[in-house]
Amino acid sequence: MLKVFRAIEHSHQKGVIHRDLKPSNILIVEGDGGPVPKVIDFGVAKAIDSLGADMSVTMHDTIVGTPIYMSPEQAFRDEVDVDTRSDVYSLGVLLYELLTGYTPLDADRVRKLGIDGIRQALNESESYRPSLQLRHSRVDDRERIGSERSSTIARLEAEIRGDLDWIVMKALERDRTKRYGGASEFAADLDRYLRQLPVLASPPRAADRVSKFIKRHRTSVVASVALLAVLVGGVIVSMRQALRASLAEQEAREAQRETSFAYERALRDREEAIRSESMARLHEYVADINVGYHAVEDGHIAKALSLLERQRQSDPSGELRGFEWRYLASLCLGAPHRTLSRQAAPVHSLAFSGDGSLLAVGTRESVQVWDVEAEEPQISVAGPASAVAFLEGDEEFVVANRSGVVVHDLESGEVRRELIGQVGGGAVSLSPSHELLATSGGGGVTLWDTENWQSVRQFPNVSGPLAFSDDEQVLATGSAEGIVLWEVSKGRRTVLEDSAAPLRGLFPGGSRILFSPGGQFVVAPHVEKSELGIFYLGIWDVETGQELGFLPSSPADEGHAGMITSLAADWGAQVIASSSWDHSVRLWDLQNRRLLRSLHGHRGEVWATALSPEGSLIASGSKDGEVKVWPVTGPAEADALEGQWKPLSFSRDSRYVGALNRKGKVAIINLDTREVVHELKVDSSNERYSRFVAAMSNDLVSLAEAMPRGKVRIRDLDKGQVIREFESGSSRVDQIVMAPDGLTMVTVGWRDDLAWWDMNDLSAPITRIVGRQAIFSADGKTLATVERGGSSVIWDTGTRTERRRIEHGDQSFGSSVAISPSGTVLALTFGIDDFENAVSLWDTATGKHLGALQGHKQAIWSVAFSSDGRTLASSSADGSLRLWNVESRRELMSLEEGGAGLAHLTFSPDGSFLVAGTPPFAGSGQIRIIYAPAIGPQGPERQIIP
Repeated sequence: MLKVFRAIEHSHQKGVIHRDLKPSNILIVEGDGGPVPKVIDFGVAKAIDSLGADMSVTMHDTIVGTPIYMSPEQAFRDEVDVDTRSDVYSLGVLLYELLTGYTPLDADRVRKLGIDGIRQALNESESYRPSLQLRHSRVDDRERIGSERSSTIARLEAEIRGDLDWIVMKALERDRTKRYGGASEFAADLDRYLRQLPVLASPPRAADRVSKFIKRHRTSVVASVALLAVLVGGVIVSMRQALRASLAEQEAREAQRETSFAYERALRDREEAIRSESMARLHEYVADINVGYHAVEDGHIAKALSLLERQRQSDPSGELRGFEWRYLASLCLGAPHRTLSRQAAPVHSLAFSGDGSLLAVGTRESVQVWDVEAEEPQISVAGPASAVAFLEGDEEFVVANRSGVVVHDLESGEVRRELIGQVGGGAVSLSPSHELLATSGGGGVTLWDTENWQSVRQFPNVSGPLAFSDDEQVLATGSAEGIVLWEVSKGRRTVLEDSAAPLRGLFPGGSRILFSPGGQFVVAPHVEKSELGIFYLGIWDVETGQELGFLPSSPADEGHAGMITSLAADWGAQVIASSSWDHSVRLWDLQNRRLLRSLHGHRGEVWATALSPEGSLIASGSKDGEVKVWPVTGPAEADALEGQWKPLSFSRDSRYVGALNRKGKVAIINLDTREVVHELKVDSSNERYSRFVAAMSNDLVSLAEAMPRGKVRIRDLDKGQVIREFESGSSRVDQIVMAPDGLTMVTVGWRDDLAWWDMNDLSAPITRIVGRQAIFSADGKTLATVERGGSSVIWDTGTRTERRRIEHGDQSFGSSVAISPSGTVLALTFGIDDFENAVSLWDTATGKHLGALQGHKQAIWSVAFSSDGRTLASSSADGSLRLWNVESRRELMSLEEGGAGLAHLTFSPDGSFLVAGTPPFAGSGQIRIIYAPAIGPQGPERQIIP
């Protein structure tokens, strides 16, 4: 029997409830040198309308299972959930039948009952204990039962009576909460019984026995009580009634307790389920942000955008999405740009008109000519276009593909002429004067006179890409040998050394060869990676064909990560634009051979690029049909301002930040323009200790600065005047913090002397306490102070009383502290001696340690909470700036800043900016600005600019 129990427990572990255990579903087979039981027929296989004659059928729709073996709750499956304890009941019936030869519910009786009768019998009928069942067995069954068990009824009764009775009856409890929790628990109790150890099952309490007896023999009890009342008188009757009332009251109380317990347990289970679902959802969000950030680092904008969009749709209320989501979205948007309506096919080529007002977009399905300013298509010509070009005067444009070369009227789109003999090409190039047109096809390259459209010269066995020198004396073509330079007038050729042969089909018509002004050298991409692991441009001398250098010259992270597909140039500005399979467009300073800008925002490989004639715009087209138009010189959105700055405070509208530098200069910086709009020289305090010891009000009007010998000076920044100077009571002031409402201030002296001041009365502090660091919560309701020795104190700023003391261990030099905007979470670091380099989080209400944020490799300089309290930023000497999700305590992203790292992290009130300075010991520094703009309800899609 124990093997059957183990089989059922195994099915429960696999999430399967049998619901139809009975003798016919247990087979005995030979195996392992003896009989082995096998449990079969899991689940309900068929629905029928009535009971079979032998009651060994499975009902459906109304009752699931075999009635004489099923649990009471299984009969009421529409009202009560069925769980593994239902199988425990059925196992109890099987054991009962094995011991006594009978089932608890008489089969003959059940056969005569309907569905409702079966339910009533299961819910109300009381069964004999197995030993009593044997005692009361029918005479004609006694011999059979004894012989089948190689014993006598009397001996069986004696062996079963006691623990085995109660084990069986515990499994048959109508209240499933009183049964064994599972088959393994049932089997374990049987095993204890067999090994003569104490068992879990026990006889029912007296109250339970009385209650069950009364329910079974209600009529007899009532009659006996009535007779007894007549015989012994009213007093006995009264005592009996009192006893019955007491028992009923006790049962009612127990039932009430059971109901209350079940209700509380249900509430706990529901809350736990909600928490589990919420935490799983949060972990998915954190993982998506982390993967999305790495995707952006790899240039895979499409992947990052899909993850952002998934989170936007699954979190429409923005409950989870915070600073990190907006920052990642801004990275995906890239530099400001316009996006034209998506093409239905990959973009093969782009060309601006002579005046820059029109843009021709060639795809494998059509050519569209767009008005750049209006962002509207003017005409559309069906048919593939691997290359496009505008002719002189912008009245006609040329379309080339593998079928030939066609000249179209710009106004009507009608075909003006077709160039014969150009099948199989797909590349074109106009000479600077527009007098010559080079086309590839027919096994070579043909030069055409654009005035009479007569063939001028042919160059055999070469192909695109094509390019003219500015004096039109040299034509560059592709060939199996590499890039070939032809003297147009003489037909002489020069092959550029180590130049790449064109990869047919990969770059249908994009220009991939450029001549410098004066025609002294040629720029073209290499098709293999450099030793630095990047794709790069080669620069060749036209006269000798020798390679002169590379672009970029260094370092590796400036180059393209994918093959370069197209080039465009503004020679007046010495700027070259390159597009690549790595989804980016890059602008290069040819003279200094360095990167000017990287333009990110395409979701697919960028196949074509073009610069407007005046050099102000660059167009790019990608494999997914996107066409973007970018300004060559972007707006002034520098993410750093040079200087040893310490951010002090944001304005209430988050548009300005006040900062102080080591030379005693205070500046107000406009974060929209990155310009200093107000500057004031203040007196530099003790050069050794207090250069950065100052605090600013969030209206950016008042400045409190530490002065030598423990003095504090209050200055009106608008007027540039000193309002007040007072003694702090310490020989040196190491920290000043202002409350968000500007009404109070805390100064910290070098001997842990912390003073709390009323800004309207600085004659004496409100109170003095011990502390080495202090910080106000953004809502102004909480002050946290850190004491030497390893304690922090949480203060109520309204009553100025201690709310909670947190014991966290001592901190060393370089420790930092932050408190969430609502004052509920305290973040601490433990300085340069902390070998774990972790941020420790504490619940300020309970003092409970919430966990640690680990990931930095070196000491942590600064920590700060975002304005919504969901994100924590931490910066380290390892040069990283990490963003963490506070609730899950998992890393969202790590921004590698390099150098000595960042310090003085500060979030803006609206949560759109994170600014930081550099540590005071750094030789040079800057104020770093990280922008996470608000994103519209339609997701991270930006309409473009100027």
